[in-house]
Amino acid sequence: MDDATLERLSHDIEDLKKAVKRNEPAIREIMTPPAWIWLSLGGGAAISLFALPAHVLTARYGSFPAIPPAWKAALWAMLAVFVVGGGLFKWLVIMKRSAEMGSLGTWKLFKIVIATPSVHVSLPLFGCIAAAIVFSVATGHPWYAVPASAMLFGIESNLLATRTGVRSYYSLGYWGLAWGGASLAFIESAPFLWLFAIYGGMFFAFAAGLALGRGKGGSAS
Repeated sequence: MDDATLERLSHDIEDLKKAVKRNEPAIREIMTPPAWIWLSLGGGAAISLFALPAHVLTARYGSFPAIPPAWKAALWAMLAVFVVGGGLFKWLVIMKRSAEMGSLGTWKLFKIVIATPSVHVSLPLFGCIAAAIVFSVATGHPWYAVPASAMLFGIESNLLATRTGVRSYYSLGYWGLAWGGASLAFIESAPFLWLFAIYGGMFFAFAAGLALGRGKGGSAS
């Protein structure tokens, strides 16, 4: 990397910092709308209603495949409703809020939050998450995908908090890093309980971070 490239990268980062600082109130309103607190609580509840009954039923019937089909269908339906419905709701909220903010439209938000030099960190991280899931399944240890993806997603959440100034995302990031790391040696002994602790906890931690962040302004110092 030559001096010209380093200087150009330095200018890009400085421009990003200025853009974030200038649009910080608008970014915070778009990235932490009040509805996300309820969405995060709903996500934590959905993970809880899947993982905790699954743990109890697995203990009762000896394994997850041995659980009666009706119970398994109900468990998967609970998870699917949140994944599909929650994802769609989240996207609609972002689009609605960005459209309402006259000074910061959807495309400008995309450029500030995503289309920056840090995309070279985000894209590899998501690639690593996908690789961790594929590798875990292929080696016959699919549950290791849970802590691996949680830790990598935690890094991405911290990166998002850093580049947007929205500290609420640190609660999501550090929860994933801490509990994902703590579960590595134990995930297969009680996978559904760890799923609840890791991803259910991430949602609940994010909801708490959002609530506290809105009360204190939520921006990074």
